[in-house]
Amino acid sequence: MEITRLAPFPLTFVQSGFTPSTKYVVTIMNDYSADLVEIPVTSNVSGVISTPLPEYFSRYDAEYRVEVYEDL
Repeated sequence: MEITRLAPFPLTFVQSGFTPSTKYVVTIMNDYSADLVEIPVTSNVSGVISTPLPEYFSRYDAEYRVEVYEDL
């Protein structure tokens, strides 16, 4: 998935294909697999997760690794 650093801000991470109405954690990591941020989210009734990204990601171009885990 590619999120471009263009308006509107804040940037939003949106991904489908998850179990409906389930709690997840979106983890964004740098190239060295160090956690930059963990964002708790809940999928909607269609299995889509959507969350605004912290301001940091609106200021710098880079590639990040994103992993989504079910919040147990």
